[in-house]
Amino acid sequence: MVFAITVVPLLGLKSIGGIMLAAILSAVMSTIDSQLLVSSSALTEDFYQKVIKKDASEKEVVLIGRICVIIISAIALVLAMDENSSILGIVAYAWGGLGAAFGPVVFFALFSKNTTWFSALAGMVVGTVVLVLWERLGYSGVLYEIVPGFAANCLVIWTVNTFAPQKDPQVIKTFEEVKTSLK
Repeated sequence: MVFAITVVPLLGLKSIGGIMLAAILSAVMSTIDSQLLVSSSALTEDFYQKVIKKDASEKEVVLIGRICVIIISAIALVLAMDENSSILGIVAYAWGGLGAAFGPVVFFALFSKNTTWFSALAGMVVGTVVLVLWERLGYSGVLYEIVPGFAANCLVIWTVNTFAPQKDPQVIKTFEEVKTSLK
């Protein structure tokens, strides 16, 4: 809080935007390098070592792994240079689907003793359908589709929980015990 009050006015909005962008890019780079190493390792150990050359030396496997990193990086660079590529859009849509379908279920399961399997399922279905419809109707440019999907999921779970709450005494007892132990 003290940092925000003292430093933010000195930096200005452009600097704050730069800091936020750097934070986002560092998270992306962290994920990318992990995915690159996993992909290279999978190609080297699961394909090269098991299919092409079963008795490859450790030195040869390391060399092939490095070559795979270069090849995968080159492919990723070519894909990234294509301005018509929709990889980022597909990833954003997938994350939106996960958030709209499962996010509210996790929250309600953790914070509401009334949540049943039926309310969770109904919320997941409605959240997913709203997400897909929002994107198909072309509203994604107005508002990221996770928002209406998440909201619809929450509304359905809350409604079902209100009118058909959890009745299993063991579930309610376990919920209360966990809640008490966390205080």
